[in-house]
Amino acid sequence: MIKPIQIKDSNVLRALMEKPYHPTLLDIVVWIADTYGVCITEGHREALHSGDVHNTDPCRAMDLRYWFYSPDLARAICDNINCRWEYDSKRPDMRVAIIHNSGKGIHFHIQVHTNTKRR
Repeated sequence: MIKPIQIKDSNVLRALMEKPYHPTLLDIVVWIADTYGVCITEGHREALHSGDVHNTDPCRAMDLRYWFYSPDLARAICDNINCRWEYDSKRPDMRVAIIHNSGKGIHFHIQVHTNTKRR
């Protein structure tokens, strides 16, 4: 069965096409798309604050629409991602996937570090 892949708007599409993305981030987002379907709401952007992983080169973060899934499935997806990938072994409290509201509504924030590894 083909899973749906959506992109929020042409600005997000442009950011996806113009900027390089970390290979591990791409692996994770493609896995999500293949497994559950996906709606990408933000990729690369200008920095909102220092340390913004949406503004690294290559980009190390992507936001996904939360309400694309049921609430139970969204929580299961987040748990599944964090069970499969470790953000950084030196910072075990950090997660690859989080569900949060940073002022733009509740969404998935998918992030990787240069040390992110598949478990």
